[in-house]
Amino acid sequence: MKVRLPQVSHSCIYALCILLSFILLSNSTYAVQSQEESNILEVATKVHFPIAIPVDLPEHWGLEVNTLPFYDQSRVDELKLLYHDERSGGLIVAIDQKPYVGIDVSEVFAYKRVSINGNIGFFQTTKEKMRDGGDTSTRKLTWVEDNTKIQMTSAVLTEEQMLKLARKTILYDG
Repeated sequence: MKVRLPQVSHSCIYALCILLSFILLSNSTYAVQSQEESNILEVATKVHFPIAIPVDLPEHWGLEVNTLPFYDQSRVDELKLLYHDERSGGLIVAIDQKPYVGIDVSEVFAYKRVSINGNIGFFQTTKEKMRDGGDTSTRKLTWVEDNTKIQMTSAVLTEEQMLKLARKTILYDG
């Protein structure tokens, strides 16, 4: 049996695309509003997924915790751990965490595969040109552990340092 779909004009499709774009942009604007928390264990009680917490960090690393509630203010849907050098104030590493819903297929093919605590991870270094003509390298390490997608990004740490840090994380399920 063939089903015939009604004909839709191009202007109707265009209007629908604009409406969907507006909805997505308005939600992303809301999502950018973050709330800073001082205690990671306090945040863990609001998170509905296990969180990876690095251990044995250098004493000069300070932590800033940002949470992103997307739809429900009482629930945290994404967590960002920002580790700064307390001496210089510079960002050392950012660790984004959210419930696992799938890894981008490009990560499987474009990145180097690594092992992190028995899980498959993906590592990539990207180089970008600076305005002053110099180069900067950013390293990204992504893996899934206990249904939490963890993405570590740093322009300071080497691949070996990032892997060591990732392998020294504990999962906390508040």
